Order: sequence, then structure tokens, then C-alpha cells
Amino acid sequence: MKYILIGQKNVGKSSIFNRILENKINIVNPIKGSTRDWIEQKKIYKDKIIYLIDTPGINPLSGKLYDKKILLYIKDKITEDITILFVVEVKNYENEIDDEILRFVRKFNKNIVLIINKTDNKKLELNAYSFSKFGIKETFCISCSHNLGIDMLISHLFNRSKIFLNTNDEIIKD
Repeated sequence: MKYILIGQKNVGKSSIFNRILENKINIVNPIKGSTRDWIEQKKIYKDKIIYLIDTPGINPLSGKLYDKKILLYIKDKITEDITILFVVEVKNYENEIDDEILRFVRKFNKNIVLIINKTDNKKLELNAYSFSKFGIKETFCISCSHNLGIDMLISHLFNRSKIFLNTNDEIIKD
């Protein structure tokens, strides 16, 4: 199974990428827009394989050339057999950029998993219910900085994968 992390700048896509892969592959920085490269990595867990793509933050409302190029790249990647991991920040539940990103990704008719990041405590977990307006059934509240909800997310991603590694280390698609 292939997954692509999509969301606006500074919502924690690279942190999630690093947590799932259990490695600091991508740079994490509090400065918005610090992820400039798209990185794809393979992860094996209990004889199952997933492929994970980290992307720079997007803003479909921006008229900047760089932002438009990122959207074009993502369009190319979404045409593959892929599941979208739509990442939002719990404190931004009334954000028009997130609304527009969701409109953008829904056009591709792909499975969408909502990841509500930076849900560091019970109060913020209550704020996460505001995202039910998106109508996405597969939703996970996580906190990368506190390592909350990550194990459940990883289990979910691997449970959905139909790519296996057999005893001869050959990749088999179910």
C-alpha cells in the first residue's frame, strides 16, 4: 500500500513521516515551508510493506508559482494506487486552507485518512471533534511530539496494506 502525506505547511507531515519510519529521514523545523523535497520510503513491519511519501506543505489558495508546482506534482502522485493521509493541526479547525485542500484531494476519488496532529492533551482532543465536518470516517488524533496515537495509526496503515514480504524476501501484492 502506498500512502501520501498531504496538508498545509507546518502541520507535522515530516514529523509523522519520521515517526512511522522510526527514523529521522526528513528535516523537521518549526519554520513554515522547510520541507522542500518529496521523499518516498519503504517500511516493513511484520512481513507487510508500506510506501510512504512526504510532501511539502500545500496551499491551493496561493497564486505563487512554487505552490502551483507542488500541486501539480501531487496530482501526478495521486493518480497512482494511493491512499491520502490528510494531515491537519488540531488548533486550526476553522481554516479555509484545510477546507480547500480537502476539496482538492476529493477530486481524485481516493481513500482519505484524516490525521489530526498536535492533539497533545484531552482539551485539544475535544477540539478534534470539530473536524467531523469533513465527514472522513478514518480519523486519527495524534501528537508526534508526545508520541500519542502513533502506534494506532501505524497498525492501521499496515493492516490495510496488501503488499507482503515472503520468506524469500520477495515482494508479493495481494
